[in-house]
Amino acid sequence: MNTVLNTTEIKSKALKSVKWSSFGELLSRSISPLITLILARILTPSDFGVLGVTMITIGILQSIQTLGLDAALIQRETELKKAANSVFWINFALSLIAYCLILLFAPVIGHFFHSDSVVNVLRVLCLQLPIYALCSTHFSLLRRGFLFKRLFFVKFGVSLIPGLVSIPLALLGKGVWALVWGYLAGSVYQVLILWMISSWRPTFDFDKKITKKLLSFGFWVLSEGLLGMVIVWGDAIILGHFMGIGDLGIYRLGFSFVMFAFGLFFNPLSPVLYSTFSRLQSDFGQLKKTFLNVNQMIATVSIPMGVGLALCAGTISQAVFGDKWKGIEVVILSLGILNGFGWLVGINPEVYRAIGRPDVNTKLQILTAVYYIPVYIIAAPYGLFVFCMTRIGVAVVAQFLHIYFAHRYLGLPFTYLGKCIRSPLLASFIMSIVILSFANFSADMNVWFKAFGVVGLGVISYMFALWAIERELLNRIFGLIKEALKLPYEKPVNA
Repeated sequence: MNTVLNTTEIKSKALKSVKWSSFGELLSRSISPLITLILARILTPSDFGVLGVTMITIGILQSIQTLGLDAALIQRETELKKAANSVFWINFALSLIAYCLILLFAPVIGHFFHSDSVVNVLRVLCLQLPIYALCSTHFSLLRRGFLFKRLFFVKFGVSLIPGLVSIPLALLGKGVWALVWGYLAGSVYQVLILWMISSWRPTFDFDKKITKKLLSFGFWVLSEGLLGMVIVWGDAIILGHFMGIGDLGIYRLGFSFVMFAFGLFFNPLSPVLYSTFSRLQSDFGQLKKTFLNVNQMIATVSIPMGVGLALCAGTISQAVFGDKWKGIEVVILSLGILNGFGWLVGINPEVYRAIGRPDVNTKLQILTAVYYIPVYIIAAPYGLFVFCMTRIGVAVVAQFLHIYFAHRYLGLPFTYLGKCIRSPLLASFIMSIVILSFANFSADMNVWFKAFGVVGLGVISYMFALWAIERELLNRIFGLIKEALKLPYEKPVNA
């Protein structure tokens, strides 16, 4: 039975979901980087480079195998059981085809990255494809029903189990295989726990009419996903080909570190916002208002984080990674700036999909891919520093494209981002002065004390500056957090 929610109910469930989604991200994003840090001290950049190649391959094939049907299922309002059956069986069949292709073409991928080690790792770790297909529909249904409290336990286990498996194996000298068996263990756990907490079970009730509609929506999501993979993974693919597995390992670990920092705050939002926007699609005015409010709150966090990571990249590199990972500070600096301002348009794809226009993201990504890839290819042979600085430059152009598309499809003024970033940008400038002043007086300080000092002073100075500039914004953010934490348990929707 389908339940229609009004705007107030959607807001309430969204806030409740953000709480549990945030708890899940906080726990998983705290455990995973700690495990990665321990493994980085044991393993080599080449080990992480081989893993990076495998994760690129899995990411691309996973986008293909889902055909965008998981997003179509979340967006759908009627006949969910029949739609879920179609999604499950199509995904599972395609995952088997994808795995067979990996068995066949793994040597070609290894040759492209100039590494024989990649071949066997690919053939084993890509078992994740059919394993994930067994539970991806369950995951989508839980997201659609705002059941993020249940997903909290999934994320906790998936983040913890790989470490429990990988760290002992790494200490025993198993190298990259320690990472492989850890990831597979986490995937198996994910299947088992999702089948336990979800009441839905697949049947052979395959409705052709519903499947056709899902595929029509999913085609654009698939196209967007593939183009997104080219943009997200294109840098790593090109870097790995031109500079080798070692530099790819350094780049990917720095990338993971920055993604951890931003993901801790923003990853809980994406699944909740897509579900929320999907439920608000019939009230366009409220949807736009919610979109603008969320964007302003994102800017309040993402801009100081990006600026702070850029200023503290050298200190973080020395304290956390050590000499073995020389060059990672450049990655942290560039990706910190890129994500700090990139997240200002990070939720745009969610709102386009929610209003039934996934084609908008595809069109946008075609435009960006046209110039991203050639520029990456030109920059890669000149080394990691030039490559990372180039990434910042191409991202600036993409920002203007995002603003234009938001104006065209959401009816927003071209200046909407300027209003969102004005106060956080000014407060971040004040924070920068404090951090640089402290850095000048702490040159001889222990690197860990220095790291904690710059982070602590940065947070405090930014909060005081923002409070002085725009107190009402802070009050509104704290009010929403307080409201989310106090929300009582509610009956699941379409469980």
